[in-house]
Amino acid sequence: MTAYTAYVVTLMMIKLIWKCEKQEFEMNAKRHLKSCTYLGSYCKTDAIGLCIEKRESYCCFSSPLSRIIQEQVRPQLGMSFGDAEHPQCDGIPVERMSEVDWAKVNLDEWLGILQSSGHFPEAGNLTPEALTGKGSPFNTEGDRKAVLERTQRRLEGVDVDRLRKQAGKMVKPDTGAD
Repeated sequence: MTAYTAYVVTLMMIKLIWKCEKQEFEMNAKRHLKSCTYLGSYCKTDAIGLCIEKRESYCCFSSPLSRIIQEQVRPQLGMSFGDAEHPQCDGIPVERMSEVDWAKVNLDEWLGILQSSGHFPEAGNLTPEALTGKGSPFNTEGDRKAVLERTQRRLEGVDVDRLRKQAGKMVKPDTGAD
């Protein structure tokens, strides 16, 4: 009976340790990918005035770009990440996105990450075919046509001039609307 109890306790401890290691591994991977914002540290457990267990706190997001936007937009909206002991890592509400002054969002860090990882496109490689056609990451089936060719195919048989003239007749010069 004693051996069985020791076995069960050992098995439970291994499962608890593995779970903790997996969470730590995931967080460290996100930290390494620069997807986390450091909020600080706090004392998790103390005894007789001494800190026994100290914890660091982070808000982690799905990508470095998500983190950068969070860090740039939250101050504009009067939002914070909270503190180390009480993090507030929620997303930015969609209805508040119209309040963001995107001209104040600095994406230099993101561009630096793209450049250092070899994902920043060279100016000569920015062609419609590379961006929207066969060279595009959206080309999942291998036969994607460039945007110009797809648009021309969609407009076959459409009298664009006639539609433009009709739309022009519906706009009132003083209000711009119908």
